[in-house]
Amino acid sequence: MKNFNSISFFVGAFLIMLGAAFFAEEIWHIDIPVFKLAIGFGLIIVGLRLIVRKGNDEFTTDEAHVIFDDRPFDAQYVRPSYSVVFGSSLADLSNLPLDENKVVVIKCVFGEFKVKINPKSNVQIISKAAFGSLELPDMTQYSFGDHLWRSSSFDPSQPTLTIRAEVVFGAIKIASYI
Repeated sequence: MKNFNSISFFVGAFLIMLGAAFFAEEIWHIDIPVFKLAIGFGLIIVGLRLIVRKGNDEFTTDEAHVIFDDRPFDAQYVRPSYSVVFGSSLADLSNLPLDENKVVVIKCVFGEFKVKINPKSNVQIISKAAFGSLELPDMTQYSFGDHLWRSSSFDPSQPTLTIRAEVVFGAIKIASYI
């Protein structure tokens, strides 16, 4: 059964009511302040998210998220997934021991994400960008499309750190000097 207590249910219901308000204005000439309602509803959703979120700044799941905040991720525990939405963060992967293959997913939407890597490690970066800025360790930058980057000493037979970076309307910078 579907969970009707989720934020997505309320957002969906609001969008239906917003569409109905547009029809009411157009068909029956009833003046409804649609944009004020949309902004007010957005502020209520953001406020609820801030109130409901856990009080501590410790990340307890395998995924680490920064939303509307500026906070670095703890370098002592590397998670398989990081995301930044409307914020900025730094993830230090430079001291990551590579005794086995590791995959780290990095996503950034309307934010800034800096990732520090060890240039002597066996690293490959599989990246996608759309209307964003993605800077790779060799200082190449691009805003659209897919790209594969490998460290100069890349050896596929050795344990590899694979970073899957995705950016939309934001910036990701992956370098060894951050």
